[in-house]
Amino acid sequence: MKFSKKLNNIIALYIIFLLVFSSIIIAPDEGEGMILDNFNNLENPSINDFNSMSGVDQGLYLATNYNQEYATSYYSDISNLGQNPDVDAQYFSDPNNI
Repeated sequence: MKFSKKLNNIIALYIIFLLVFSSIIIAPDEGEGMILDNFNNLENPSINDFNSMSGVDQGLYLATNYNQEYATSYYSDISNLGQNPDVDAQYFSDPNNI
């Protein structure tokens, strides 16, 4: 009888272990990976909020809501050049950005 009680305790601990660590591994980091829909719902988005989005989402946002500060941050990553022709045209039409 003691053996089965000990086995039940070990199984219970194993299940708790799995539950705790699976939630840590699966749960995304808070504040990272903001998506465009969440960004659009913010009342006063900051440059940090903008920077937490992917380059693709940043480009999509700028295409419809151009903001010079955000565009400067967007183009600080050279891989964004040419990704969104409309944003490229608007950004580089300003001589200060050349």
